[in-house]
Amino acid sequence: MKPLNSEISQTLDSSQWRVLPGQKVRLNINGIPDQREFRISENILPSTRFWLETDGQRIDFLVSDFCAVKILSETENSLTLELTRFQIDPMETPSTRSAPKESQPLFVTFNGQKYELDSQQSVSLPLPAQEMNIPFFHEFTVHSNSYSQKFIIQTKLFHESISFPFEMSQYRAQMEYRGKPAQSDFGKSGASVIFSKTNPCGGVSLPGFFTHPPYLAGTGRVFLDYELNLPKDKPAILSAFVGKKDGCDVGDGIWYQIALIENTPLCSNAVKKTPEILKSENKIHSVSSKETILAETSVNTHVWTPISANLKPWQGKKIHLRLISDCGPQNNTQGDWGQWGDIRLISAEKYVRRNSKIVSGQIADMKSTPETRPFPKEKILKAVNGWLCYRGKGLNAHESRPVHAFLNGAALGLMLPAHGNENNGIFSEEIRLPLPFEAIQKLQKNNTLEIKNPLADCFCAKNFRIVLELPNGEIVSSLMNVSPFTHPGWWLHAEGNRIPEKDSVLIPISWP
Repeated sequence: MKPLNSEISQTLDSSQWRVLPGQKVRLNINGIPDQREFRISENILPSTRFWLETDGQRIDFLVSDFCAVKILSETENSLTLELTRFQIDPMETPSTRSAPKESQPLFVTFNGQKYELDSQQSVSLPLPAQEMNIPFFHEFTVHSNSYSQKFIIQTKLFHESISFPFEMSQYRAQMEYRGKPAQSDFGKSGASVIFSKTNPCGGVSLPGFFTHPPYLAGTGRVFLDYELNLPKDKPAILSAFVGKKDGCDVGDGIWYQIALIENTPLCSNAVKKTPEILKSENKIHSVSSKETILAETSVNTHVWTPISANLKPWQGKKIHLRLISDCGPQNNTQGDWGQWGDIRLISAEKYVRRNSKIVSGQIADMKSTPETRPFPKEKILKAVNGWLCYRGKGLNAHESRPVHAFLNGAALGLMLPAHGNENNGIFSEEIRLPLPFEAIQKLQKNNTLEIKNPLADCFCAKNFRIVLELPNGEIVSSLMNVSPFTHPGWWLHAEGNRIPEKDSVLIPISWP
């Protein structure tokens, strides 16, 4: 805490140096308690410094979290949160900040409803319906008797298969010369099956296996055998990627197959054995077996190619699957550096899943404008013109360093430049980017603007809003999100929300 002007004899201090968003504090002037109360801004981010100015002097406070919020579970229609209250004490240090304060119970308000915490200090929030594959933002507030703090949930619905238990490492590797029985001893055949967490193909690495068919003293194939107990309640598929390891010749390709094996004692004595044990057995398996090919593909490029086998006919049963790498009908083994990657047992159907995270409460600081109106969807969809409006600094948005915008998934194209004066912290005047018809038709009460900046052209932008012209000539506006967003976050002139370079910028824009 320090004075604004050292020549002024009056000094400020406070018994608290750590405060909460929205908290009231009292100061000491020249060591004497002042009866006035001052409020810390409700919109300031935790872990930042808040400067309070009065009577020509300034004093700084470290803003703390009011509580910790953790997502315990999420479904298509709800979120369950766990909350932990932090005790704020004038003599407390950051390392001792985690003691819960039982004397002031917490509750949550969301969508105008109040929710009490259960005995485990958790609460379930029902979520409104939303479109698939588009991030949405929901605001909720955590209260105690004395304080409150706003939080923002970023959440997205998408379709995804369910993963079933599958141990990639529990396999039996064998090789087979043409016309001869399979054997687990590869000897001097040149055949290989090697597990690795990083198998590069086309510059992309996946966990899985490097495989090479035999090429010394004959040609043929190698394969991995698995015993699987398929789930009873949902049909499954075996999903994987196959390809050629980077650095090898193209050759005439590798033939990949997934086969169902019948009439074989296979894995009961082989699962969980190490390659060394299997090799020491030097055992040739000549048991007659029938292979039913469920999937196959040929790969002659350095690109991962998907392959999958539908296992629905064997739902709830124990089966034996074989993953085969064959040199092909021409018996040409040149460049046959085979790869199996990301082998998984997953549901045949895709189900609605939700992915959510708690983000900065400052990300949705909405303000009304003179043109702001409630959201009458029947009128909005008839708008004859629309614009995405914003102010910026350092935003060049040139084709050589493109910055693209998407509104609820609809492409808006290149953003328009908003230079401002970054050295002096000055933002440009309001820029208006025209909205295509598709974007207007996708508008709703709560919208998500996504900005993609793949080449990390440094900029900061704020005051985002949507402006529409209705058929009668009326101009209407959404609320204005006045929070600054900087990308990438390490920029020298960064303000507000500092977005990591690898991430897109996601900005909520809402109507009242």
